[in-house]
Amino acid sequence: MIMFSRERIERLDAAYGIPRKANEQYLPSYNAFWHWAGDIGKGAFFIMLGVIGAVLSLFAGWLFSEPGLVNLVFWAMALCCVGGGCVDAYSLLSNYRIRRMSTAHGSARWAKAADLIRCGLMNRIRGLPTPANALPVAKAFGGRDVFLPPAQWLRHFVMFGPTGSGKSKTFFIAMIRAILGRSSCLVYDPKGELFAQTAGAANTVFRLDLNDPSKSDRWNFIPKCRNDPAFACQVAGMMIGIESRRKTNADPFWGDAEQIALTAILLHISEVYREKAIPAFAADFLLSLGEQEKDSFAEAMENSPSIYAKQAYLAFRQAPIQTRGSILIGLYNKLRPFTLAPARKVTMPRTAEEKNAGCREVDFSDLRSPGTAVYLVVSEGAADIYKEFIATFLGQAVMEMRLDGLNEPEFPCFVLIDEAYQLNVAEVKRISGIGRGRGVGLGLGYQDLPQMYDQYGRERANAILGTVMTKIFLPGLDDVTAEYASKQLGETTIFSKTFQDFPGKRSDNTRYAEQKRSLMLPSEIRQIAAHSEVLIISDTAPPIRAAYPPLAVLPESFAARQKGSPRELHLGDIDPTFSLSPPSPASAGIKSVREDVSELISREVDRVYTDERLMGLLKPLTVGAVRSESPPEVEGSFDHPYADALDDLTGDLRLRLSSRYEQRYHTL
Repeated sequence: MIMFSRERIERLDAAYGIPRKANEQYLPSYNAFWHWAGDIGKGAFFIMLGVIGAVLSLFAGWLFSEPGLVNLVFWAMALCCVGGGCVDAYSLLSNYRIRRMSTAHGSARWAKAADLIRCGLMNRIRGLPTPANALPVAKAFGGRDVFLPPAQWLRHFVMFGPTGSGKSKTFFIAMIRAILGRSSCLVYDPKGELFAQTAGAANTVFRLDLNDPSKSDRWNFIPKCRNDPAFACQVAGMMIGIESRRKTNADPFWGDAEQIALTAILLHISEVYREKAIPAFAADFLLSLGEQEKDSFAEAMENSPSIYAKQAYLAFRQAPIQTRGSILIGLYNKLRPFTLAPARKVTMPRTAEEKNAGCREVDFSDLRSPGTAVYLVVSEGAADIYKEFIATFLGQAVMEMRLDGLNEPEFPCFVLIDEAYQLNVAEVKRISGIGRGRGVGLGLGYQDLPQMYDQYGRERANAILGTVMTKIFLPGLDDVTAEYASKQLGETTIFSKTFQDFPGKRSDNTRYAEQKRSLMLPSEIRQIAAHSEVLIISDTAPPIRAAYPPLAVLPESFAARQKGSPRELHLGDIDPTFSLSPPSPASAGIKSVREDVSELISREVDRVYTDERLMGLLKPLTVGAVRSESPPEVEGSFDHPYADALDDLTGDLRLRLSSRYEQRYHTL
């Protein structure tokens, strides 16, 4: 009986698909197997009876031993017996035809191979490889690949599965490897295993590692804020998590005011410090304001060299004076993730040694090139601390691809966000509706649906799910997610049997009636075979019941290499006096004049006083010349051996210095 255990039957159903009657699509795997086996047995029994009848008919004809047309009668009887058995068997098996399905209360059914071929989710010929740029999803109907073509995964997918269900090791690793051949990918990797297993398949690899900054590339968006107020405003909203606040009942004034203030700061520091500025400088800027925050902030913004920073400050100045200090305090609190040591290290400018070691600046425009992979590695425990940092990184990437002006690019980008509940990326909502046109496909991994409701709110989460065309459900779901999956699978029509028992047997009867039932109840979805069966809802295709793909983990992994030893960079390292403004042209010119004069004097001294001449001047001292112990009678009568040495610095040098000063000061 081990051969017919429930577990084996469930795996058989997932891998090959157990046939079900047209109006019994709801049957669980175990029950469907025995119903199907019973019908197969009945059909075989009917055929066997027909064969026995045919044999008996022929035997009877042999016993009569009558020549002529009488033998044809017995042969006809034999054929009728065989035909009758086959007709009886077909009458049982014909109930499995979809055309005989009753649809009065619903027509939900499981997909067949022909349905998947029609929808482009399976190859027509068995054994063909997965098409280029397609995402492998599962196995079905005897090991045939179920995949998402580019037209489908560019309309996004979401996968629900509890921890330990195999989302990463079975599904995501295989997807990334397949996509890197003809496309690019941006991966949020909270465990680090996706990088180790898939980076070797990429042509160009970027790694932003908050766990070990010495193995990380660099990412700094502050220089892009310069003279671009729209970009600065979008990034400011990501940095403070403005979207997560809007789903609460909090007063939107505080979030909007903090966003305007941060926009002004980003525009200011990007103009003042240029490529040296990093995101943490925004928080350092607030700390450098001193005790009179409002006055210092106003002075810095009003004297900012950026006209856009001044405009943003004018908008911020509309807030009541008594609230401005609270706004800046709240803003600094939200910028804390950017001030942590790992965040400072991965955003600081690269040194020459780090460039030689292979450290590069993350450029999201490279995601439009095939074979490019960008990984964001953060441990699961630290993801909550760096939530705004992570959301800004992913949000900027998606925003730049959304706004790059490329419609249906040749090389699309696959954005995979595993454990998506850990961060709230505002761009997810924006790209979910237009991803196909911009060549950006989202893959979201959640443990359950309540995580998504808590993250975006029920209405916004449902709006996002409405634009996600493929939904994948793994075993072990909670009741809320299982109920949602049950609704997605749809409802079907069943025949219910009713018995009426009256006194005696004359009035007893059995009635059949059509009723409505879910294709799978929530409790049945929760109990599907662990690590064996997966449910897929994809666009207009019927619901798919498939098997897990093979485990994608390889014994050899791609190791991240050392790229330097970054240090923490603070605003005081760049601007020790916290002047919060660029050096004035006059002071810069005077400094340049002093450097030129110093260089000129050094060059003239080197020309006049060569090594040979210096040795000649010092020679009397080296041969033992003795000074007179008696004081000189006349001051100045002492003949010093090199008293006239400076006479060679004639008026030539003085004229050069004078002309250089006049030239510099006239130009200033």
